[in-house]
Amino acid sequence: LKILNPDMATGFPRGGRLPLLNLPNTRDLGALATKDGRHIIPRRLLRSGNLYHASLQDQNLLLEDYRLKTVIDLRDQTEKKEKPDAVMKGVEYYHIPMIDEETISDSPKSVLGILQTNDMLKKVLEYDGDIESLIEQQYENFVKDQYSVKQCARFMDVLLHHENGAALWHCSFGKDRVGVVTALLLCALGVHRDVIREDFIRSNVCLAGELDYMLRYLEANRLDSIANVNKVSALFRVKEEYLDRMFRTIYAEYGNVERFLRRGLYLNQKTVTDLQSKYLI
Repeated sequence: LKILNPDMATGFPRGGRLPLLNLPNTRDLGALATKDGRHIIPRRLLRSGNLYHASLQDQNLLLEDYRLKTVIDLRDQTEKKEKPDAVMKGVEYYHIPMIDEETISDSPKSVLGILQTNDMLKKVLEYDGDIESLIEQQYENFVKDQYSVKQCARFMDVLLHHENGAALWHCSFGKDRVGVVTALLLCALGVHRDVIREDFIRSNVCLAGELDYMLRYLEANRLDSIANVNKVSALFRVKEEYLDRMFRTIYAEYGNVERFLRRGLYLNQKTVTDLQSKYLI
């Protein structure tokens, strides 16, 4: 691993954050260990929030240091239109929305109905339900709704056929939709559940600055009631219970993760082996 990546000599951060100016939750899964003692090859698999604010310096680092070749956008069409990805030369873009856009509405049942608009903060503050429960329910839907499961399978297929350089996938904040597909990918690669959980929770550290900015905005506008602070905080944080809900649903629907990968994501033993050969050392 050190030969492939000289940075290992000084300690390559496992699942570490990339040193980017405007993308706080862009991370390299490189060096995460699998249960059989192998490691994910650095600078190959990147998880991220949206690329809308990527500076030229950020883009150059992704293109030159990480040799970015593939971007997978997990957002719906409205989010994609309002905050389009920075277009980088030589990069192939895939749009794989995790939720059927026909089912997204302003209904309280849809967290994306709140998140997919420029008036996001206004809608969040007006919402009178439990946003954390809304988000947690979505984790169940991601692995239960057939449209979402099929999109997860498409995501895996893109990575299976990705060749050289890095592949990056993102949603809006890089924590929920990205958190789900990343956890499933790490399962397929044979990463231990505790390591998957650590990677999932790391979003809280990466997004702490974004949350602090939003809380200071609430305070400056005298909107910082306890209820409002809790609502906004939920948008920038993940909880272990979310991931637990996802895995419980998989066990309830399929019996175990391996059967979900095989029946839901079409990852048979050969494709799992191919995926591991491509991204592990």
